[in-house]
Amino acid sequence: HEILQQALKNFKDRYQLVPSVISMPQIRAIQEVAAASGVVDLIWTMSTDEREAQMIPVRIPIDKGLIGWRIPLVTNDKRNIFSNIKSLTELAAFSAGQGHDWPDTPILKHNGLRVHTSTSYESLFAMLEAGRFDYFPRSIFEIWKEVESHQGRNLHIEENIILHYQSAYYFFVSPRRPQLAEDLRLGLEEMIANGSFEKIFQKHHHTSLKNANIKQRVVIELHNPLLNPDRLPLNRDELWYRP
Repeated sequence: HEILQQALKNFKDRYQLVPSVISMPQIRAIQEVAAASGVVDLIWTMSTDEREAQMIPVRIPIDKGLIGWRIPLVTNDKRNIFSNIKSLTELAAFSAGQGHDWPDTPILKHNGLRVHTSTSYESLFAMLEAGRFDYFPRSIFEIWKEVESHQGRNLHIEENIILHYQSAYYFFVSPRRPQLAEDLRLGLEEMIANGSFEKIFQKHHHTSLKNANIKQRVVIELHNPLLNPDRLPLNRDELWYRP
């Protein structure tokens, strides 16, 4: 929200940011943005080739690629299940949990990992506790807050491995609003140039990145079949987090 407000601060006469009054699953929100008569103009979500064809991507990763760094959430009794895991082949012996319409699900499956899904985000925590699957991969910028907000549950942030695949978390704008997409891009570029983008990134993610301790983990590299890497601005180092 802070990045969005800052990026559009020079265009206050053009736009008013109004949150949707309807709670929507990802697939519904995307449909509303893409539709000719949709009620949502803008969302932020993980990029895929399909989503980029449906909506206008503002190709500046607002998470600096952190959406593709995934730490396993496990239960306390399974806190050491990955202590000896060194490869994707070894990880394949365990099962993951994900949302049924999340891009992560086909990415994990494409890499030979077993995945159990749910239509309900909250039920995934209950399923993990019940042993329906072994781990729940969460992004670095999600997992710490999720454990904090589910303190009554038997949850543990695994400490030995981290999954990684190339991805980006973009603002997506409705094809109905091309000027909004361009103004948002200009605002984000200005933030990158004056340093305010990095300042906000560090403000919100510094502690999580420190706690993640990526350099001490085994990195399990995955291939992302849902996004053509040629579409990612990989030539701009300032847009990506590099551990």
